[in-house]
Amino acid sequence: MPPPANSPSWHRPSTATSCINFLPEGINHVRWGSHLTAGPGAVSWTIKKLGQPIPLCNESNRKADSTENLNGSIQAAITSIGARHATFATAFRSLTGKSFPPINLNLFPVYEDSRKGPTNFVTDNASYDPQTSRISLFPSSNNHQGKVHLWMTPFVHAHEMAHHVIDTLRIMRKLPDSQSDENDESIADVLAFLALDSKPELVRELPGFGVDRDPSWPFFFDGTPKANSTAADQKQRKAAVLAHLMLMQLPSRDVSHAIKVLLLK
Repeated sequence: MPPPANSPSWHRPSTATSCINFLPEGINHVRWGSHLTAGPGAVSWTIKKLGQPIPLCNESNRKADSTENLNGSIQAAITSIGARHATFATAFRSLTGKSFPPINLNLFPVYEDSRKGPTNFVTDNASYDPQTSRISLFPSSNNHQGKVHLWMTPFVHAHEMAHHVIDTLRIMRKLPDSQSDENDESIADVLAFLALDSKPELVRELPGFGVDRDPSWPFFFDGTPKANSTAADQKQRKAAVLAHLMLMQLPSRDVSHAIKVLLLK
């Protein structure tokens, strides 16, 4: 179980960043400091505290844009998310003739969940909310040596942005009736992989499950072939099998082509 909310062992800034150096095109605003709760039997989250928008820095309070410090890492994550938006925006316009909608970014929210027992806190994760077009990057549960922080990982950024592509096409009613959200995770993995120029190393850095999520690799971490349907006995494994099969069946590893084949067919 992750430590209590606001624990100093969580890897995130202990106080709100005063400003950010650069807000890429494709990001409406960045919020910080939200706190949501879900008590026993709750059917939805309750906003305990709404995060505050982070303004752009001016010359007097601009911080060094360096990944060697935490504020620099935050700027690097924001820049990475903006780059993923730009990649998908190019493909989106070529396929629909329309601009790809921007997203909102929620940094290090506290999600306090006691719906099914003792309170748990969401860490080491990211999510996309289609109702608000918001990507949330959760804190890491610790900062041990060698720890890979998901909120800093380009594949995670690309995966959540791919969900934004899928949801936007669904809202525009561009998706066929046969395309349900059941396969969204698999499609998001494939699109994220292609958006990062099909580089397996950017997926395999994910702790514990990177090999499984690499759609180009035909085996699970335990050596089981992904093509073996009997291996798909769990939801996550089923998604990994489908993602691998989707990628292998694509005649071209191009983001626009993949969106057209996997979503608009």
